[in-house]
Amino acid sequence: MNWKGGQRKWRNLAKLVDAIALAQTDWRDVLVGADFAEDPLAHESWWPRAGGD
Repeated sequence: MNWKGGQRKWRNLAKLVDAIALAQTDWRDVLVGADFAEDPLAHESWWPRAGGD
């Protein structure tokens, strides 16, 4: 394997490691911080409204 091919392989491996770390994130704190914990319909307020409101 030439150096360029090996360099590309390690860059892809680093991206995979980053993706795995992101997937292992505990998103519960993020959802609580976004006020999704108390209101089961809170996500609806995040949808764009017709007309850009």
